[in-house]
Amino acid sequence: MEVIINTRREADEQERDWSGLPGLVLNLIHSKILKSIRDLDSLCCFRAVCKSWGSVSLPNLKLRVPRLLHAGSDMSLIKMFNPVSNFTYTAGVPEMAGAKLILSSENGWLLICRVKDEDQNQNDMFLFNPYTKRKMDLPSTQGVWLNRVGWSSSDPTSPDCQFLGTYSAFGYNCFFYFAREIYFWPQEDYRWVHMTIPIPDAQATANPIFHNGLFYVLGEHKLLMAFDPRDFDGRGGKCWKIG
Repeated sequence: MEVIINTRREADEQERDWSGLPGLVLNLIHSKILKSIRDLDSLCCFRAVCKSWGSVSLPNLKLRVPRLLHAGSDMSLIKMFNPVSNFTYTAGVPEMAGAKLILSSENGWLLICRVKDEDQNQNDMFLFNPYTKRKMDLPSTQGVWLNRVGWSSSDPTSPDCQFLGTYSAFGYNCFFYFAREIYFWPQEDYRWVHMTIPIPDAQATANPIFHNGLFYVLGEHKLLMAFDPRDFDGRGGKCWKIG
């Protein structure tokens, strides 16, 4: 019995902790994943093993440069390009299956439009973070396809986040505004509020930008439109400034 115990103790002493691998070895493994496998899921699994593995980073990847995301006709498979390392990674994202297009992106969040009923021209929108897998559905726009959308918070799932979307109809710029804090009924009854700017040829050319409490929308012919949610009266009213 003593021999068996001693043998087991010696075997335990010979075992090496994966978290104790030398940094040089970890960098080699990490580099192999980046250069050969180029799979985002494998890279995430590598960094999730333990704290020491997660802290490994190639020198040129420490630069805070955003990745470029590309999705083809099948949005359940995305590609992410790193302009610094010149590598392209692939990742399976089943949450994006059936998505029609990506309307906007900010701070890792994607605003995705998906066809709900093609025969009835119905669609729905949802926010999705491919890194954290967090998802949040947005109210339906009742068949209207927004082409520009912006929001006010770095975390669009926060209760005080506001959204402003735009689309064109009959030569005019139309807007949908949504803020959860202005409604008091249950979440399933949240809805967008429709507004129209009576200025011909004022179609937005970029996503709305939120700055210092205002949404700014750049239109054609250098037209700048500012929307102040604090003056919002439920219809549009005097909450717009045109310049």
